[in-house]
Amino acid sequence: MCLSSDEKVSTGLPLITHHYLKDVEIDNEDITEQNINSCRVLLVEDNRINQMVAQGILDNFGLHADVAANGIEALHSIRTAPDDSLYDLVLMDCQMPEMDGYEATKQIRAGKA
Repeated sequence: MCLSSDEKVSTGLPLITHHYLKDVEIDNEDITEQNINSCRVLLVEDNRINQMVAQGILDNFGLHADVAANGIEALHSIRTAPDDSLYDLVLMDCQMPEMDGYEATKQIRAGKA
């Protein structure tokens, strides 16, 4: 993962929950501008205004996000990402046309992306 070298994070556990994140300790010294800038983020959101707001917030943290307008585009973006440049974080909207965030997340977790 891009923000921590913690063993719990680097093992690639399939489900990150609120309780799991409480257990992960991140040393603030390990979080550098270089680590943050190297993070790849995929923003999946169908509303253009929400895309701009989310991108502005991410920009404030020094993060750039690729944007997908629905679950189908998200799956395509994940599938076609180069092996040396996979996404570290996917921010997923729930209600979208063509394929909603629930179905897209289900397919990502099932390894179809």
